[in-house]
Amino acid sequence: MSLHNGLRIQVPDHLQERREPSEIEDIEMRKGQDRVTAQIEKTSQLITRVEEQLFSPWERLVDLLAEGYLIRLLQEQGISVFYTFQRLKDYSGKTNYEFDIIAQNGDEMVVVEVKTTLRSSDVKEFAYKMEKFREWLPRYAENTTYGAMAYIHSDSNVVRQAEKNGFFVIRATGNSASIVNQDGFKPKKF
Repeated sequence: MSLHNGLRIQVPDHLQERREPSEIEDIEMRKGQDRVTAQIEKTSQLITRVEEQLFSPWERLVDLLAEGYLIRLLQEQGISVFYTFQRLKDYSGKTNYEFDIIAQNGDEMVVVEVKTTLRSSDVKEFAYKMEKFREWLPRYAENTTYGAMAYIHSDSNVVRQAEKNGFFVIRATGNSASIVNQDGFKPKKF
């Protein structure tokens, strides 16, 4: 409220005269800004840790398999593959597929689905993809093709479900991997 020629006039706050903050108020504002900056930094670090937990295990597993373990494991099973390639995707728009790793030697190949946590729905989806493999990639129609599922963790009984679908099942542990199919397992040819 201000008095003008004897009249009381209500002046909105934003039009009233502004004063410079005192030295103490200025220090308090800087402290508040520092606290906000520190909180932003902590939040950013937390997001980075969560991203590492979500994505890094999968990426490490793919690298672990593609850079040698997969070839050795499959050769121990009598499948003579010699090289791998990763992330085969369809960009045509006709179909929608992605294969994480393919190990091949020209005549035989193993298509590997990689999951951080292997679930029943993953097995069903991969079984569908493997049934469609020759249709989607006719250039490999003459190859003897097998499927494999690699994982770090799994829901209960999912490993046996994958095995019943004819897939090699590969479990990663630390810096190694092993095939965990039961003795006598015979992989399905797709």
